[in-house]
Amino acid sequence: MLDFEQMDTTTLVIALQHEHDELGFVELCNRFKPLFYRLHKKFYNLNFTVDELQQEMRLGLFDCLQKFKAVGYRQTFGAYLKRMLQHRLLDHWRHQQTQKAIFYRENCELLDAEHDHEYLQKRVFYSNLYQADNLLELRETLTEFGYCLNSELERTAYHDILSGRESANNDQKTLMQMSRARTRVRKKLEQYLK
Repeated sequence: MLDFEQMDTTTLVIALQHEHDELGFVELCNRFKPLFYRLHKKFYNLNFTVDELQQEMRLGLFDCLQKFKAVGYRQTFGAYLKRMLQHRLLDHWRHQQTQKAIFYRENCELLDAEHDHEYLQKRVFYSNLYQADNLLELRETLTEFGYCLNSELERTAYHDILSGRESANNDQKTLMQMSRARTRVRKKLEQYLK
């Protein structure tokens, strides 16, 4: 068994690349704990707890250990590790910013749609329609409401609202009357459903 505490960092890295030893990896993690804490302070906006960040750094350390070539590199393992961990944490930060941007964009689209007057009217109308406990109660309620309407014009407007289309009347005066009748029926239906 090797004495990992007595080895310098480069020798320890080479030994761990050839022989995967848990104690050696723990020793390497302990040597770079100050780097982990400095990076935790630098990347505080990632909203990682210290344990989560240390776990992420250990994963990064393991990846660096696999990729680092001691011979032929002009930099030390510590410099290589620091650069790789910074890139890894920057990737996490970019991912979080992307998720925030997507969330913000979706909510802005919803807010824009909610300010649309027609959208609000339809939303109120349909949300009130679906307050009934089940389809049978809703059907009974709508049938009873149809009998409460005073005029033939309101009954036709009510039928148009339920079917989702307008009656085929070409007369301008009749179109205005139907529009007003539909508005009255919607208001009466909202009151009736409350």
